[in-house]
Amino acid sequence: MSAIWGHVESVVNQPKSPPSLVLTARTPVGARRTECIVGVGARILKDFERLNLDEIRPGDFVVATLAEHSGWLETERIEVITFRNDSVMGVGEG
Repeated sequence: MSAIWGHVESVVNQPKSPPSLVLTARTPVGARRTECIVGVGARILKDFERLNLDEIRPGDFVVATLAEHSGWLETERIEVITFRNDSVMGVGEG
């Protein structure tokens, strides 16, 4: 099992094809675009709360756990990460 992370470029959820997720990750040498099929039993979470695929928005930062098949990737777990503007360990708060 492997994991990928990046910003959601698009979510494709059409009735005639399996749902998929397109992620863009920035690397030191540019950007990497990855498309993966959302598995039937995939768990989708945000702050320990379950989500539906339709609740993931372009621009969200996600970490996806994948199963690798020959020629395609399937997500088993998708976690939407929420970044907060907390100060580091309370330093600088007065």
